[in-house]
Amino acid sequence: MCGALNSAGPWRWQARDSVWYKDELSATVSDNAIVRIYDQGTIWNLSFFFKSRGDRVQEERERIHQTILEQVFPALRATGVRKDEPYDPPAGWWRTPAKSAGDSGAG
Repeated sequence: MCGALNSAGPWRWQARDSVWYKDELSATVSDNAIVRIYDQGTIWNLSFFFKSRGDRVQEERERIHQTILEQVFPALRATGVRKDEPYDPPAGWWRTPAKSAGDSGAG
């Protein structure tokens, strides 16, 4: 899958280890956006996130969405694609450090 996506372009995809999902691929598509594809067992999920919000986010969202429709889905031979409700994570969500199992957060 990673090879097919990288051949289709325009983004560079990498396989990632995931605590929650069997398989996960991600691509940094700009200084501000990350696209992820991950296996949820019976379906694959594709999502993209913005690191910050600004005046150009809507324009960038539309460009990414168009690239997904025109290049990513065809490269994957995706079928049964449906759009879910958008999720807008709180600003700074990617900066939160992961805690180890024994970390109480007190310091």
